[in-house]
Amino acid sequence: EFFIKRSGKRYCEVHHIFWLSKNPPPECLSPEYLVAVCANCHRMLHYAEVGEPERTADGWRMLIGSKVREFNTG
Repeated sequence: EFFIKRSGKRYCEVHHIFWLSKNPPPECLSPEYLVAVCANCHRMLHYAEVGEPERTADGWRMLIGSKVREFNTG
């Protein structure tokens, strides 16, 4: 998800699937462990109740608050 900035360029933020401060898997800095999200979703990923990430065929699935969200990394 993104929005268009005043400059006309797209804006989104990148989130690490695993918390880097909590002993993540060694390969967690690879691109397939990053997801592009809107600014609101990024804040939720940091401050809401978030379940453990689950690998899917196309990316990741996570419980964020009370909703299951899927992130395509392919």
